[in-house]
Amino acid sequence: MKFQSIKTSELDKKQIDHILNLKNTHWKYGYESQLTWFKKNSLTNDAHNLMLINDEIVGYTFLGNRTFEILHLSKIIKKLPYILFETLILSEKYRNFFYVSKLMKFNSKIINKKKNPSFLLCHNPNVKLYKFFGWSSI
Repeated sequence: MKFQSIKTSELDKKQIDHILNLKNTHWKYGYESQLTWFKKNSLTNDAHNLMLINDEIVGYTFLGNRTFEILHLSKIIKKLPYILFETLILSEKYRNFFYVSKLMKFNSKIINKKKNPSFLLCHNPNVKLYKFFGWSSI
């Protein structure tokens, strides 16, 4: 098992294809819809964290590098960076605590290295999982 964090600009077509097919195993929107989302939401410097077993992508997380603006009297006074944690997915064969914990540990390492706050949005059934890995609700 190995891990890679690759910027959008460094992903090749084969990797993108594998990511989109993996995502579609859980979120059944269809390949074209996954591709549209990817093109619309993946910026050049976003991180795509891959978990590989035998050189096959079996786990994936999207970490988007974003900024938020602090406003005062409708004027931007400061822009601050943050990391948007999205899309935690594992191949069905690897959807168990052992592999999730390995990928989450890698994600935490990447997030902590950047020293920016990170936010994730999830559905209620997943809150307990993320809290286990140190995330908190706001």
